[in-house]
Order: sequence, then structure tokens, then C-alpha cells
Amino acid sequence: MTDIVCLCGQKKEGPYEKMQNCYIYKDTLQVKLETLSPCMYIIAAAKATCLQPPALSVWDYISKQITIGVYGPKHIHPSFTAVCAVFSHNQTPEKLAVSDMKKAHRNLPPVVLQLWGKNQFHLQKLQDLQIEAFPVDSKFEVKATEQIKQIKLVQLKMGRVLRPQFPLSMAGTGEHGSFNLAIQVKDLNHEVLAQFSVKTPGAAPKSADKYHQRRKEVGRSAPIPETTVLKCPKFQDRAVKISRYGVALKSVLRQPKIEYLLEYFKGDTIALLGLEKVKAIGLTKVKEWYIGFLRGKVGLVHCKNIRVISKDQVIDFTDVTLGTKVLLDQIVLPFKKLTYMYSTIQPLSTEQIPSWKAFAEALGYPCLSLEDISRTQAQSEADKVACVLEKLKEDCHSDKSNRKFQHELLTALLKIDCQGLVARLTQNTVILTTAVELGIRWRELAEKAARLTKAQIDGYEAPHQGKNGEVGTEAMWKPAYDFMYTWSAHYGDGYRDMLQDLHLALDKMKSPITRQWRQLTGALILVNCMDVLRANAFPTTDDEQQHTLPLL
Repeated sequence: MTDIVCLCGQKKEGPYEKMQNCYIYKDTLQVKLETLSPCMYIIAAAKATCLQPPALSVWDYISKQITIGVYGPKHIHPSFTAVCAVFSHNQTPEKLAVSDMKKAHRNLPPVVLQLWGKNQFHLQKLQDLQIEAFPVDSKFEVKATEQIKQIKLVQLKMGRVLRPQFPLSMAGTGEHGSFNLAIQVKDLNHEVLAQFSVKTPGAAPKSADKYHQRRKEVGRSAPIPETTVLKCPKFQDRAVKISRYGVALKSVLRQPKIEYLLEYFKGDTIALLGLEKVKAIGLTKVKEWYIGFLRGKVGLVHCKNIRVISKDQVIDFTDVTLGTKVLLDQIVLPFKKLTYMYSTIQPLSTEQIPSWKAFAEALGYPCLSLEDISRTQAQSEADKVACVLEKLKEDCHSDKSNRKFQHELLTALLKIDCQGLVARLTQNTVILTTAVELGIRWRELAEKAARLTKAQIDGYEAPHQGKNGEVGTEAMWKPAYDFMYTWSAHYGDGYRDMLQDLHLALDKMKSPITRQWRQLTGALILVNCMDVLRANAFPTTDDEQQHTLPLL
């Protein structure tokens, strides 16, 4: 009665075309992509071949998989809020930003909650649901009026993440600790469709407990075990395969020069790293640009200033021969000037870098011994990565004029093909640096990008106010960061879209900071060149090394 079709588009807003080569294996949709581009949007859709009573629409034939993720604070308090996030898929993020939490009828700034547990079940038929949460054998309780939340059929059809909230508070006084939180999902006839429980974290440890634990860890003296080194892809300095070039239709020489915008003479041949266009402000207006390479530099070239040609039409390749090492060096340049927080970088890196040895070699430490740099016993791979990361930080701080920590880190990560981590760090770094650059002007960005009201803006600033009731100039980056972190969370894994939309929002401000501060443009170039770098620096077979692959 129902077919699954696959639609593909080059832009998020469309248009989309139906793809022919689609196959379904159990719960997996396999698609054969005839052509590739750096950015593609794939949509799976259900199509009813015919409707037979009592079915009224294609939805009556769909069995929906629902995932309930229970989120809460890292440590529980006498009063806190848990969120039962409803997903229409099986992917649950480890952290969830919730921006509409309220307390005492006052809007609070967004908070980031931790995943406590999850459960999956199938709905044979989409329908209205009730979610009920209640503590088991605990001093905590949920108000009777807040214990049951309604999920409407139309909300499930839209497929968006739903975030029903359950405020919990402790009855009476005394110590509080971890407990089980039971979750029940029912239909309107009160029939239980799914039920499970999650264990909450405990209360925050006291300062003295953390001090003694730290002393205990430092006191360890067992030797560091040297385990088998995990294999990582090996970066190769090879010629980048270019399939499209551009011939300059006019000369462009800028005074003063603008970072990340190429200069060229009429008739110059420019290597194009793709035909995907990016949008950014030029000298005065927002324009569409290609990412190109000319005379040792990677940068933007205005689409209207060149005529696109094929490789066969190029006469002279002297200024457009590009290697993967030069490409890597060029795209990481903005990270010499972007702001970062080590406390954010360290946990992400230790979780996602697969091999400390490969990481150390990529940083230029080929003969590094952990026993020489570790102050504690490093048992796990994450502990060893943390030791290498700490050494890098110390070396860069002792040689600030020549070495920049984040620049060295991202260069090494790209050399071991940790592109997912690079994308995450780039997004976090851009958010922080933009918040610092904007200062008080974040309010204008909030109004343009998210249409926040004055009351909502005040809600972001309230936690950072001083004794005089105002947010100091030096602290204004904090509400700006809170807003941008929440705003970016709506993009999920779409880091390219997030950076592009942020660039456009900043470009459209009065006296945009992006006219002088061009590091965001550099970051936009990086995320759009990572696929090109991977395809050329990490060949997987001999055939790939010999075959010229199109970049688009």
C-alpha cells in the first residue's frame, strides 16, 4: 500500500528530485548517488499507492519509531527540571539545549542538560500520546498538575524534537541522592505503550571530596602501559585533483587588502575547489563567491568575475597547481586568531581522538614517551590523549610568538582525518569568538537572527548582572555566548549551514564587524574544503590514487 521514495536536493529549501536507485533492507534505506557534491540534502518520504478504508491518509500505513531521551542536570539539586525529549529517530545527542525553561514566571536563559537514559518503541499507528514521569522510592516528587504531558498527533507528524518538562522538588529537608525516575507512555485510553526508568546522577560532590580524590589520583605511580597503537589514516602530500577552473574577466586589486579574498589580474586562471557557492560580504555588499586557489593562496573569488572552464581548456597550470599540504596550511590559518576555551576542547578531544600515538606524531612528537609527560597513571586511550594535549598547550604557551595552540591542534586533527571533531571545534570556536567580538552588539544579532524580544534578551543577561543590576562591558560576551550556543543547537550536525547563516546575519548588521573581522570567512572556507582535503590526502585504494575524481 505504501512505497518509500528518496528525494535529493542541492539546497535545504529545494528544489528536490526523486531518486531512482533506492533499496530498503529492514529499517535501512540504501541510496545509490549518481553524482556527488560537497553539500547534499537527502529526504526519505512515504507515498501511498492507494488508500483502502478505514485508512484516510498515508499516515495510517506508517509504523513510527519513537525514542524517548531523558535529560537533566549533571548533578541533581533540591529542585530541578527533567526533560523527556521525544525523537522520531534513534539518534539521541549526549547533551540537549533547552531554551524555554521557566521558574517563578520568569524566562531563564537556556541550559544544557545531560542524557540520563533513553528508550525506543514502535507506534503501529500515529496517535495522541501521554507521557508521565514519577520518582520511585525517593523524597523527590512531581506536582500532580505537571506529572502528565500531552503529545499531539500533529506534533508527531512534523517529526520535530519535542521537549516536555517535568519539574521535580524534594519533599522536606535532608540529604538527597540518586534515585530512579520512571517514565510511562500511554494512549488516550490510558493503555501503556512503553515504560522504563532511568537512574539520575547524584548530588554535586563537596569541595573536600573533590580535593581528596584529586590527591589520590596524583599519588598513583604505576607505570604507564603501552598498548597496541590504533591505526589512523595517513596524511599524504599529493596533488589536489581539480576539475573546474575559472578565467578572470577583470582585474581585482584591493587597497587595503582583505583577508581571504583573492586578488587577480584579467585573464588569470584560478583553480576552483568546487562549484558550491558561499555568501559573504565583500567591500560593501553581500555577494556569492567560489572558493579558489591562485599563487599559493586559498580564498574567495566573486562568481560574476570569472568564467568557469574545464581542465581541458586550461593553458597554463603554473599558478594553480595545489598540493594537499598547502591546502591544509591555508584552510587552518584563521585558527591563529580565533578565541578558544581549553576546558571545552579537552573533553571533546579525549573522547574522539582514536590514537594518542598517531595524534602525537601529527603534532610533531614522533618519539614522545608518555612517562616523560604524564603526572598521573594513564590507563585509557583518552588519558593518554589528554597527556599529549597538555604537552601541546604547555609548548605553545612557552613559545607564543611562533606557535598557536588551536592552530597546531586542528592541523594535527586534519592530518589524522578527525573531521567530525574539527567541525565541532570550529563551530564552538566561532561561537565563542563571535560573542567576544560582538560584545553589547549581540542584542542586534539576537533581534535579526532569532527575532528575540527585549524580555527574552533581558532573560539571557539576568544571570550575568552585577550588583548594580547591569552586565559589565567585559562580561557582555557571556549572554552573547549563551544565546549563540542555543541558536546554533537548532542546526544539529549542519555546521556548514550554521556558519553560513551566522555570517549572513553578521553581514546584515549595521556597520557589520565582518568587514574588518574576517576570521569567520576563513572558518567558512575551512568547512567547505574539508571534503576536498579528505578525498585527496587519504586515498583508500590504488585505483583512487590513479583515478582523477571530480570534486563535485
